[in-house]
Amino acid sequence: MDYCRKADRVLKGLIQSGRKRFVIFPFGERGRQVKQILNQQYGIMEEYIVDNGLSGGADNPDMISLAELKKADLDGMVILLSSDQESVYSQLRCQLLEL
Repeated sequence: MDYCRKADRVLKGLIQSGRKRFVIFPFGERGRQVKQILNQQYGIMEEYIVDNGLSGGADNPDMISLAELKKADLDGMVILLSSDQESVYSQLRCQLLEL
């Protein structure tokens, strides 16, 4: 199954279960695909886009780092780990668990 179809299936299930607040982490190619599905297919804007490498630059003023996400109220939010590479996914999970 390709990544977009899998992401759509996961998002659809979350939305049907009443989830409406999302964080996309990180914002590489897969993160952009998740954002597109979330915004265009479901009309939902993400609460945060998190990417340590891209945050803070003039090109990405709305993107935050994981350290900044730590300060946010995450109650009721779903953090979408947007990677299909197992080693990267594991690293992302470890970073989040440190929060």
